[in-house]
Amino acid sequence: MSKVEFTLATLEEHEVSSNDRTAFARPLYLSPLEAYLGLKSLFGEPDREHIDPSRQQWAYLLKTDAARIEVNDWKLDSWSIHIYEQNKNKARAEGLIKELEKQIIQASAKQRAVYSKLLNSSSGHVIENPFALCYRTARELLEIAEQLTQKGGGILGAAPQLGDSTRYTLCRAAFFHLIAAVEGWLNLVYEIYLKAELRDDRIVDRLAKEQIDIKLRLAPIYCDCFAGKPIDHTTEAFRNFHRLVNARNDFVHANLTTNMKTPVVSLDDITFVISPDNAQNSMVPGLTSDLGIEDLRKIKVIVDEILGQTLGSMKPRDRREFESVMHQDFINLEYRDGVPVIVG
Repeated sequence: MSKVEFTLATLEEHEVSSNDRTAFARPLYLSPLEAYLGLKSLFGEPDREHIDPSRQQWAYLLKTDAARIEVNDWKLDSWSIHIYEQNKNKARAEGLIKELEKQIIQASAKQRAVYSKLLNSSSGHVIENPFALCYRTARELLEIAEQLTQKGGGILGAAPQLGDSTRYTLCRAAFFHLIAAVEGWLNLVYEIYLKAELRDDRIVDRLAKEQIDIKLRLAPIYCDCFAGKPIDHTTEAFRNFHRLVNARNDFVHANLTTNMKTPVVSLDDITFVISPDNAQNSMVPGLTSDLGIEDLRKIKVIVDEILGQTLGSMKPRDRREFESVMHQDFINLEYRDGVPVIVG
């Protein structure tokens, strides 16, 4: 396709239905900023009025002789091209995408100095939320395991051999993600609320290596969002969580625990296998392979309780602020005097 001339379209010229879209692309080789700089140098200021503000910050409405085009960012982390070809000619629409991409890349390359200057003077970060990722993964793994127990044993057309073994595998994976979710949650708290006078590389590195239960108890001492008193480690929620962490450590390091050593005795020429007493009342089975759905539901309750206790120790304003973003996939932070602040 020879070089195509793209020009700005008015809103009236761009009255199209999403059902009329002929082709779509989400280029990955340019960041939204690089694409924006290229588009701005080609077409001037973007449209910021006729967009979805919960998902977009800018859009360009463009046209050619036989097509309408929209280029927009999406949820801070990507950008996309939508082609509405009047004759529904898919091959031509895809050709327009390639041509527009090429022009944006060429224009963006001429803006490298601007891009580098902006990058070196960043005012904040958008951070991926490890808590939301791990917690959602654990919840979904549990849901899949529960579906496998339903009548018929199948899920989404899964092979019939997916049975007990698969359920236990899913539960073990969910268990590790639940504990990781708490660690991710704590890391978020320290990242956002660590006291300004403690934001020193040596202190941050030391805290990153600290045991999770110690890190949890000391969070109110190090972070501004708490009243200042250490987390009460005598509560049932904390004791249960501490036992969970110890069990996780045994699993991760493949330790041969007492519960994994089952005594065998003989009496009257009969062999008896005796389960350890402490395995009967444990919240986590003595054998990793025995971690089932009911166990995982109890573990999730314990995780929710320790998160609830820690949230309850926060100052009300900080708690409301943190709760509003803790389940978001990405959190937008802006630095003010070197300290991150959550941006809505």
